[in-house]
Amino acid sequence: MSMVVKNNINAVHTLNTLNQNSTALSKSLAKVSSGMKINSAQDDASAYAISERMRVQLRSLDQAQQNTQNDMAMMRVAEGAVTSTLEIVKTLKEKAIDAANDSNTDEDRKTIQKEVDQFIDQVDDNALVTFNGKHLLLGDSSSLYTHEMDRKESILRGLNSAWIGDALSLIEETYGVTFEQPGNRYNELDIVFAETQADCTDANGTDHSSATAWMGPNEKGHLQLTINIADGTAGCINTINSRDENGSVNDTTTTDENGNTVNVSGGYLDRVISHEFTHGIMQSMLKEGVMANLPSWVKEGGTAEMTHGADERDLVSAASNPFDGDAYAGGFVAMRFLAKSIGNSPQDTMKKMMRGLIASDNLDGALQYVSGGAFNEQGFKDMYNAALAKYNGDTTAFLKEACGINQNNNDTGSATGWDAGNRVVKTNYNVLPQASRPVNWSLPGSTTTAIKGLVINWPKGYAAGTTGGSLNFHTGAGANQSIHVGLFDMRARSIGLIDQEGNKLNVSTIGNANQSIGLLDKIANVVLDEATNIGSIEARLEYTSSNLTTASENVQSAESTIRDADMAKEMTEYTKNNVLLQASQSMLAQANQSASNVLSLLQ
Repeated sequence: MSMVVKNNINAVHTLNTLNQNSTALSKSLAKVSSGMKINSAQDDASAYAISERMRVQLRSLDQAQQNTQNDMAMMRVAEGAVTSTLEIVKTLKEKAIDAANDSNTDEDRKTIQKEVDQFIDQVDDNALVTFNGKHLLLGDSSSLYTHEMDRKESILRGLNSAWIGDALSLIEETYGVTFEQPGNRYNELDIVFAETQADCTDANGTDHSSATAWMGPNEKGHLQLTINIADGTAGCINTINSRDENGSVNDTTTTDENGNTVNVSGGYLDRVISHEFTHGIMQSMLKEGVMANLPSWVKEGGTAEMTHGADERDLVSAASNPFDGDAYAGGFVAMRFLAKSIGNSPQDTMKKMMRGLIASDNLDGALQYVSGGAFNEQGFKDMYNAALAKYNGDTTAFLKEACGINQNNNDTGSATGWDAGNRVVKTNYNVLPQASRPVNWSLPGSTTTAIKGLVINWPKGYAAGTTGGSLNFHTGAGANQSIHVGLFDMRARSIGLIDQEGNKLNVSTIGNANQSIGLLDKIANVVLDEATNIGSIEARLEYTSSNLTTASENVQSAESTIRDADMAKEMTEYTKNNVLLQASQSMLAQANQSASNVLSLLQ
């Protein structure tokens, strides 16, 4: 090697090595001192990003757990007040029975009445219970809320707590489409009530007075679900029935899980809602104008009725003319024939039908997609009529053998039910996923909420706080992972201890005492309903808390695998880098001395 003095290349190389060893030692020192093998994105960019996302989730889960603990404490406070009220109701009944006995004089009954009055005042005091300054059992402070719901509120509670979410889940199971996926033209839904005959006529002049509900785009550029409560119209929802645990219709205040309706051919509102939301998802997924150009038998029976089944309809008559007759029954028969004829299950057929409509924008293209190019609309009609003719007018046999339809069992014929080849019998009562008891349903937490990717705009005046006491418990790490809790007004007037004129429960005479005994039985049931409501919420929150704890532990374990340092390994690495640094420092000193050897040549 040449002897030079201007550029000491050996020293430069050694300095670079020294710097590298210094950097490596610095990183090792950071890992050993912090206990983490990833201290910045520079160490491992992708692992750092994954770890930080996990930390975000971990903190969110921990806060959700704290929320759940606070919510449980709040419910325990409410439960204590309701339990106290229940004890008072028990005491009041004792007093009423005592007053009804003729061993007491009128003066005795007046004394008992004074006790009763004090107990009733205590009920109001119980209802004033607060948690963190929030009243729990007053309902809306502007108007006394009672357990007697009007039709609107009963329907809105069902929509918010069960029917919309259940309908969208069933539609996803049937067609494989949701409002959460890309490509939807609509992401908002307005809910309105048709309260007069005029309200039943839409902007296009179509009269919907015979319909329970209908859905379509409105002038705001949203989807709109209209519920018909216009008295005098054929589709008007006059009353919402309720059922007890044994299925008996009773006169209590909330609808059953399915929205059993009176004087409406639709029967259960949850099925009507699933029918209309099938229209809604198709309006949203298909290009503008495509839905309008589809024949009625496809829009009604061929898709919307397939969602929840139509075996209750007159399918025998409809089978003779499914394309130009009753669109609901006829379309259902035609679509079941289509599935049978191509050898697919109704569920697979509906998923292919939806994909075909989205891809081709017309029925011909969809049928060709479903059939693998075998036929279009006219070809399908010809095939149907030819198959029907072979049965010489025996449409019952045609339905059973050519369509796979069995109207002699409890299955509704839903594309996801027993008759369609699945394992679960879908009856008219359980074809929609069964929700919690209506007593646990609540009004929406605000005027606008989101359900499965669809923003719902609720009617004014029915959001939480405007009618009853509604609480929103956010118990998850993501948006809208909430438990909506409806707490009733538990003041004396609301539960019936004070009448509309302000008169308290009266036991001052034998007649009044006997009347009060019967009334107190009903009041006890009201208070018990609220106690069980709160108890079921507490039980759910316990499961939620346990789930959050498990989730937090698992996320922390996964994050630890990515981020935490193996201390034995890192100490070994640190020792190595430390020795290398000292060696490179020593060699740099030697390299710096090498140029001095040139001086011997200059002597």
